[in-house]
Amino acid sequence: MRNCKGEIIQRKSTPYVTYSGTHYWKETSWEIGIDYEESFDTGEQLNKVLAQLRNKEENINEITQRFNLNCLFMFVIIMNNGYTPALSLNSEMISFAHRINAEIHFDLYANPYESEY
Repeated sequence: MRNCKGEIIQRKSTPYVTYSGTHYWKETSWEIGIDYEESFDTGEQLNKVLAQLRNKEENINEITQRFNLNCLFMFVIIMNNGYTPALSLNSEMISFAHRINAEIHFDLYANPYESEY
């Protein structure tokens, strides 16, 4: 997906994210990813993202140098009812991020517990 500076950020509807305010892109971005998946091990989702990028390292580096861009991996993790996944980065991910000079960020959402009262 491609996003341009100044465009309104429209998120896919999900029962886990309830914020409804309007946000605007501060910068232009391209993104790839996967839809939200319930999991207790983030490694499963990490492997799906890496599979989309295999053999693209040279292209990524060429584009980032040519257009003075930055690479960023953003992991959005939603925790419900106190269940927390294992957070891990395997050596393939760390090595790949290093080779394309990418930052790695984690965005954590801890939703409240459901009450029985």
